[in-house]
Amino acid sequence: MKQKVGIQLSKGDRIFNLANYTFLTLVFIATLYPFLNVLAISLNDSTDTVRGGIYIWPREFTLENYRTIFAYDHLLTGFMNSVLRTVIGTVLGVFSSAMVAFTLSRADFHGKKFVSTVLVLTLYFSGGLIPGYMLMRELHLINTFWVTFFQVW
Repeated sequence: MKQKVGIQLSKGDRIFNLANYTFLTLVFIATLYPFLNVLAISLNDSTDTVRGGIYIWPREFTLENYRTIFAYDHLLTGFMNSVLRTVIGTVLGVFSSAMVAFTLSRADFHGKKFVSTVLVLTLYFSGGLIPGYMLMRELHLINTFWVTFFQVW
């Protein structure tokens, strides 16, 4: 006698799976649509784009927008700043978080409650936009690469 391979789903399970797949499909479409919209706008003629009404397919296809962007001299500088900020920021963030986490995990660390409280408070409250700008100005970080790592606003 042959055994059945697989599990029989109840009516409730089938309804749940249908609702789940429907919901996830809607989430997928809602997530994908903005990317398709930006792509369609970037591939459309710029003067035609101003008229509006472009959703997921360009009306007047052109690559002129990309030619203009790639002709910009400082494009590589901006790309390198993004890559460096990502790499350096990740390394510094993980390293400093690990140091603080190790210190706070020690049972013999005196002042653990105070340091934890100060760290949590700084997550919710900052000095503000203007004092943060004044601090960056006094540290001579304005218009430098390093301002992105020390910004407080």
